[in-house]
Amino acid sequence: MIRPAKPEDAEAIASLIIRSIREVCGPDYGNDEELLSFWCKNKTAENMRRGIQDPNNYWIVAAEGHIVVGTALLSVSGKVVLCFLLPEYLGRGIGKAMLNDLITKASELGIRKLVLESTRTARNFYKRNGFIELGEIDWMGRVPSFQMDLDIENEGT
Repeated sequence: MIRPAKPEDAEAIASLIIRSIREVCGPDYGNDEELLSFWCKNKTAENMRRGIQDPNNYWIVAAEGHIVVGTALLSVSGKVVLCFLLPEYLGRGIGKAMLNDLITKASELGIRKLVLESTRTARNFYKRNGFIELGEIDWMGRVPSFQMDLDIENEGT
């Protein structure tokens, strides 16, 4: 079930994102502890709560029963800020369902193009879902990433 994130989901979201970064993305970044620690340092429940409550964000979770298994965030500017799953839930179509939900919301908001900065790990996921790679960047000067976009006016979801 995909639903809007609630402030009480903040702790589960922070934990989920940290696990995904360390367990799923980590190997694609050589399990570089300095890099992974830098990447995870702001993934606190308080920061997640603030983001959920920000009216400029559309933040969702995928839940199985009472367990938050995935989360995704779209800013009203059209940026897909994040899309993460618990490692054991990869490959079940949940990420695609969350991404499609963000695309639907973007269309409702009149957003015509989505942009994102993909990890090495998620790069092919976004390509399979219609995003075009524009080039390699260093997110925050530290995490090698890929600038991507999707023209949702011409994209069937």
